[in-house]
Amino acid sequence: MARKYLPTLGELIDRLSILQIKEIKIPNHKKEYQKEIRQIDKQLKALKTKEITLEDRLLDGLISEENILKHKENLNIQKIMLEGRKESYVDDINKIESSKYISRTDDKVFEEQDIIEFLNFIDPDIQSKNINDKFFSWEHRRDLAILYFLYSSGLRVSEILQFKMKDYPFKEYTKIIGKGKKERYIIILDVVNEKIKYYLDNLLEKETNITLEKSDPLFLKHIKGLKKNLSSRDIQRTMKKLINEFEGNYPIHSTPHSLRHSFASHILRGGTDIRAIQELLGHSSLTSTQIYTELNEKTLLDVYDKSHPHTGKKE
Repeated sequence: MARKYLPTLGELIDRLSILQIKEIKIPNHKKEYQKEIRQIDKQLKALKTKEITLEDRLLDGLISEENILKHKENLNIQKIMLEGRKESYVDDINKIESSKYISRTDDKVFEEQDIIEFLNFIDPDIQSKNINDKFFSWEHRRDLAILYFLYSSGLRVSEILQFKMKDYPFKEYTKIIGKGKKERYIIILDVVNEKIKYYLDNLLEKETNITLEKSDPLFLKHIKGLKKNLSSRDIQRTMKKLINEFEGNYPIHSTPHSLRHSFASHILRGGTDIRAIQELLGHSSLTSTQIYTELNEKTLLDVYDKSHPHTGKKE
C-alpha cells in the first residue's frame, strides 16, 4: 500500500510564501488563511515526528544514498526557517480585526485639530503666507467648497454631486436623496453657502463665456466651452493632491470619504446622540453607526494610556 505523500519542509516554505502574497493582495480572507496555516502546522508536526522521512524517500528511490547526510543537514536549517516564518505569519493573522470595517475606518479619521489645519492650509481666505497661486482659481474654490461641505455635513461624495444650481443657496435643513434612494434631512452650515458663493462668483468672473442654468450641476467642470459633471474620481484626485501638499498630520488613508468618517467621529465626541448621527449619515442600520462609538472608545483609551501615571505609558 502506497504511503501518504508528505511534503518536504522546502515545499511547506514555498506554500507559506505563496500564502503571504495572497494575504497581501486579498487581506480580508482571514478564515481561509487560518485554515491553510493549520494544515501547514499539521504537516510540520508530522515531519518533526517522522524521523525516517529521508530513509523512506531513499527506499522509494527519490534520493540517492550519498545525499542523505546533506539532506539531514539541510533539514535542521529548513525547520528553523519554517518555524520562524510560521510564527511571524500567525502573529500577523492574529492582528486582523474581527470587524474589517473597524480596521478600514480607524485609519481614515482626522483628529479635529488636524482637519481644521488642513482646511485652513488650502483656504486662500484664511491662509496668507506662501499661498499657492492655484488656490485662487475657480476650480480650487469649487473643490474647497466640496471639502467643507463633506466635512460639515457627513455626506457621501455621490450625494454631494446630486445637487443642481437651482438648489443653491441651501436652507439650514435640506432634504437629500441618499443611498438606496432613501430621503433624509441634513444640516448645512453658513460656511458651506459662503464657500459655494466664492466658487460661483469666481467661476462667472473668470469664465466670461459661460451661462449657468438652474438645471446645471452645482459642482461642474468647464472644458472647451462645455459644462460637464464633476465625477467622484475628480474629487478623489483633488483630495490626494492637496494632502500631498499639506505638511501637517493626516490619517493614512485620507480620501473624500474620510471626511465623512471624521464628521461622525467628531460630533459623537461632542455629545451628539448615536441615533441622531445614524439619521445624519443615512445609515439603515444602527450597527453601521456604532463603529464610531468603538473608534472613540479607542481614542479615549489611547489618551488615558498616555496621560494617566498609573499606566506607566506616559510619554
